[in-house]
Amino acid sequence: MYQYISAISKLLDGNKQYVTEDISNVPLNTLFTLYSKVIVILSNPFLPNNVAIDLETIRTTTGSLQITLNEFLTQNGNITLEALPNIPTLAPRYAKYNDGFRAGYKIAPINPRAAPDTQLPLVDKSWLHLTQPNVDYDLFYKSCLVTVNGFFHLTDSDLTGVYVIDGMKSALKSKQNQLGIYSFREIGTLSFVPIIPDMIYKQNVNQLYKNDVHLDIGVDVSNKTVMLVIGGYLHVLDNKTFSRVGLSTFKLNIGNLPMLERYYESEPYLDFNTLPLSMTIRNPKQLGIPDFFSDENIVAYLTLSQSFFVILDNPDIFINKIPVDKTTLPDMFVSYRKPEYPLIVGVGKAANYWSTHEDGQYSVTCRDTMRSNFIFNTIDPTVINSVGDNLTPNEPLAHSNPYFLEIGSAYI
Repeated sequence: MYQYISAISKLLDGNKQYVTEDISNVPLNTLFTLYSKVIVILSNPFLPNNVAIDLETIRTTTGSLQITLNEFLTQNGNITLEALPNIPTLAPRYAKYNDGFRAGYKIAPINPRAAPDTQLPLVDKSWLHLTQPNVDYDLFYKSCLVTVNGFFHLTDSDLTGVYVIDGMKSALKSKQNQLGIYSFREIGTLSFVPIIPDMIYKQNVNQLYKNDVHLDIGVDVSNKTVMLVIGGYLHVLDNKTFSRVGLSTFKLNIGNLPMLERYYESEPYLDFNTLPLSMTIRNPKQLGIPDFFSDENIVAYLTLSQSFFVILDNPDIFINKIPVDKTTLPDMFVSYRKPEYPLIVGVGKAANYWSTHEDGQYSVTCRDTMRSNFIFNTIDPTVINSVGDNLTPNEPLAHSNPYFLEIGSAYI
């Protein structure tokens, strides 16, 4: 007869990770309702070693039973269960962040239609070219996301290096040259699907894109994790913002995004010339609300070079948001854990940072420790026709609520 020893389980909630817990007295029908995966470790006096059983193999016959796992094992003492080849152990791995310059990469501007060493005016070099000896550039492309001044950009590669699409364009506009590398090498392989207008569609003629958008990326993403970059902002396991509704189709909830705040946060860094927005000469920061939330502008925003799908060939992903302490010092946070992940500030920007270990803690230095308090956030947006980047006079800036975005996989 089998006897329960332990279990490794994962809740159905996509943000949860595998944990070791006692589920022996949980009704079977509850287990199959709440958990996406349960592997139990059992002993048997007739077997030389303990065995691992994936409860999915008995779902058909036990999924509706209200008895506990212990009761099931007692009542079915002579049953033979299908065992896994090995007993799994929890060995989590994580995606890791590093500053591109600190990692030793040589970063140079480049024209995408010219050789890397071609002499051209700087304004004609819109991409960035990353090189480092002994780096497999194809592996880099399939393993890493790249940020320029805190915003994720598409990449490409060949034998000469890695290309950051429109990276130099962003650097020239902002007059800043920060570059971050987010490596997923330990947890899977990445592929990318840029968003194009033909992917975007409506379910009915009355649908407005300012509420929600449907996209068909034309790629079956079954048994994969899909992340989404929108205007340089990364979304991971964010079901409130985007969800899969078919083999290759997704629903994007535009109403859940802080679109105006993100526009003003990213506008100093990204090229928005393709957005069909009407600007006034007296105040180029003024936006018309109907203009900004029009279908045409939503499509243009979603088809920026900084908007794309990221497909990870690993379905068992979890995330954690690790808080970082604020300080009274400018451009600095404090962390009691080693900084290894992207630092999220403002309304989702992945701030580039350097960290230093001091007295049992880490000082985290970055340029983006404050968040703007816009006046338009104090007004009902349904009763105004336009907004600007004006800040509240009593408290124009406030500390961001920073956190490290930890993305990992249990790898059981």
